[in-house]
Amino acid sequence: MQFTVPKFLERETKIAFGLTLKKLAILGCIGVLLFIIKFFLNKGLWYFLVFLSVGLFFFFNFVRVGGQNVFELLTNSFNYFLTARVYTWDKKEQTASPIKLVRKAIARKIVKAVPLKFAPSSRLSGLRSKIDFGGQQEEL
Repeated sequence: MQFTVPKFLERETKIAFGLTLKKLAILGCIGVLLFIIKFFLNKGLWYFLVFLSVGLFFFFNFVRVGGQNVFELLTNSFNYFLTARVYTWDKKEQTASPIKLVRKAIARKIVKAVPLKFAPSSRLSGLRSKIDFGGQQEEL
């Protein structure tokens, strides 16, 4: 079995805590926004927003489905549903096959039944008695 190896692997370098620069910047922006919102909301609602935003961040960035994280999966699915699709079908010409399958009709011959011929007297019983008695016929 042969495997294809891609020539260019796109890998982003991990900077801190297994996060790339992009993910680290998003987490920093979430932290700054939550810090500002802390002064405008009560404590219970702020804690709820913290757990929700951090949970969504980790869900979108670390959960993988089919080798893609959830954020990439959602963007690809939205692009698929929102773009127009054109389906074309071209009939391909059939090439002549070297083997040609032909079904032949089975010809059934009607054979007329020949009536049986009965001999007036059978010589079979006489032959049997010759065999049984070694060629001597015994008269009854």
